[in-house]
Amino acid sequence: MRAPNVSWDKCCTPKSEGGLGIKNSKIWNKALLGKYIWWRASKTDHLWVKWINHVYMKGTHWCNYDPPNDCSWTWKKIVHTMGSFKQAYTSDCWLASDKPYTIANGYQWLRQVHTLVPWRYVCWNPLNIPKCSFIFWAVQLQRLLTQDRMMHMGFGQSTLSYLCATDDENHSHLFYQCLFSQKCVEVLQNTLGVRFSPVSLSQWYSVGGGRSKLQRNVICACHVSLTYHIWKARNKVRLEQFVAWPWKISQLVIKDVLARFWARNRSIITPRDRTWLLQLSKF
Repeated sequence: MRAPNVSWDKCCTPKSEGGLGIKNSKIWNKALLGKYIWWRASKTDHLWVKWINHVYMKGTHWCNYDPPNDCSWTWKKIVHTMGSFKQAYTSDCWLASDKPYTIANGYQWLRQVHTLVPWRYVCWNPLNIPKCSFIFWAVQLQRLLTQDRMMHMGFGQSTLSYLCATDDENHSHLFYQCLFSQKCVEVLQNTLGVRFSPVSLSQWYSVGGGRSKLQRNVICACHVSLTYHIWKARNKVRLEQFVAWPWKISQLVIKDVLARFWARNRSIITPRDRTWLLQLSKF
């Protein structure tokens, strides 16, 4: 049984930091227990706090407390979690402020914070088709099973690209340097009326290129969708020995993105944007 393509810890980081935004249940459970610690540390007039003080702690400060051997398993877990929050409290105040403890804040305190990734807005653009965003995410992390990774894991017999059969297949080659991929990008961008390297998609999106926000979202969604379809075309060659036409892929990309846009859009569209979208739909 091989290891997963992406570690669970990475999946549990926020989307803005390169993960999938899945809650880490272990850390979330500790954050839930932190509510009890907050009640005790803030001396809240709560029945549970009074009971704990009388039965277990008996006036001892929670930072210096060790649970007795004959106490309940639940109480031992709560006390064990106290150690994770010691640095978060100053004079029994949560994060040196008068604000009360919240589970969301506790979760953020406990988890490890990572650097924001520059491609977060492109990958999780609201117009992206979810499966396309997922493949684009895996490409940014270089976690798809390309020929070079398969060979490294001992499963492949060659590193040669399935699409062009001229160079070694890795993420950089497959999606940005392969002649097939470059032709797909060329056809798509000619239809969209833009010209930039897909490598600089995030930079182009932030600058705007004189485009409205709606047009930028559509263009980015098309490029993210194209990444998915290039990967799909590669797998079709590998499994079925079938090579798709670049213009056909670009046509399918635009059709799918526009269908998602019209299905989700509820706002007023400017005449300029409507004209541009209608022109695209004729491709």
